[in-house]
Amino acid sequence: MAQGLGLPPEKRRLSDRGTERLYHLDALRSIAMLFGLFVHANMLHGGDFIPLVGLTSIYFRMATFFLISGYLAAHVAGRTSNRAMLSGRTLSLLLPFAVMLVLVAPLTSYLVILWDEGPGLSFPEFLAERWTSLTFLHLWFLPVLWIYVLLVPAMRWALDLAPLRRGAAAMARWHPDVLIIVLALAAGGMAVALRGIHPMVLRPIFDDRFEWIFREMLRYLPFFALGVALQASQPLFWRFHRASLPALALGAAFALAAGRLEAGLSPIGQTALWLFVWASLTLPIVAMLLWIAQQLFAAPNPIVVALTGSIYTVYLFHYIAIYAFALLLVPVLGNGAALYFTTVALTFLTTFALHQLVIARVPLLRLLFNGRRIRRARASGSSAAANPHRPPTHDANLDPAGGQNRIGGYGQRVSAVTLPQARTPTGRDIDR
Repeated sequence: MAQGLGLPPEKRRLSDRGTERLYHLDALRSIAMLFGLFVHANMLHGGDFIPLVGLTSIYFRMATFFLISGYLAAHVAGRTSNRAMLSGRTLSLLLPFAVMLVLVAPLTSYLVILWDEGPGLSFPEFLAERWTSLTFLHLWFLPVLWIYVLLVPAMRWALDLAPLRRGAAAMARWHPDVLIIVLALAAGGMAVALRGIHPMVLRPIFDDRFEWIFREMLRYLPFFALGVALQASQPLFWRFHRASLPALALGAAFALAAGRLEAGLSPIGQTALWLFVWASLTLPIVAMLLWIAQQLFAAPNPIVVALTGSIYTVYLFHYIAIYAFALLLVPVLGNGAALYFTTVALTFLTTFALHQLVIARVPLLRLLFNGRRIRRARASGSSAAANPHRPPTHDANLDPAGGQNRIGGYGQRVSAVTLPQARTPTGRDIDR
């Protein structure tokens, strides 16, 4: 099904009937999440130390993550069942969220206050007097992704309707530049329409500290939905792998025009204008990154395998590590470039080692922090159950579905490199 899409034969990764995995989805989503370390370390300086880091993140990081998550969630539902997918992802998203919120988030919030306000507040005093300062911080993506996942069965049902199937088939024959421009405009319009729900419905309901989470949920929903739609049409998926210069130029032109037009608009109009600009520019950037990743990571790479196996743990614990290292090192390094880059490096090395040496080796910790079910050891084979100390590979954490390694009959494991016949190539996690 990927035939005739402009990809060289050695770069094609087939479709639902293929035998190879989409390693570039593993790699791209892991890189997007790893970039979060640079973004959140930038917050040590109010986000202004390296402005380009924050600006770059806005236009690719979470949109890429949610689009790929939508693709993989739809794939798991298609290869197992909606029920199995929902059950697995409820465990793998909400259990780590609850555990982190109870065990780690209070200390993280306390360290943030120490950094912002200086010493003078003890941790017991924080719990007694400042507990309302506790926030989700970087954990917001877990409940948001879970809410998205709840929508997947309805999305898949709608995409299976004959009119939408015919529409997807027709769009898959368009020139890739035209396709991406149309999708970018649609994403911009959808983002603006969904944002209108926020002040009318969500803001009056939720506490001011948390309503921003629902605002972000509506903001990224078009990208998750697009990921589900791309999984439903493999020709469309491969068409979307494109460095579309016309689409990028159009998005940049929108941004330049918005800078001139916003002065004459109301605050609501300005918000709608920039949201449209953001979505219409972000979508072709994500398409370009998919194309780049497909060129670079078409084959398995040991470094990428190790990264994707650990990235969930890295992302969960990176925020507390950043502030802990910053508070420890600022008297020595000062609050400048040395502190920023040293903190990022130590944070990654520490959290990576935490996963590889501790969490990956202890089934209970894998359950609590990665949402991976504890399974009985098998007598033979190379499964993770038979060798619990062998670290998981690929997307074993960031796109978990509890039993999501089970494909082609819920409970059947697959190898880390190739899939059995009649298997969809995915960036999904694999137990080795």
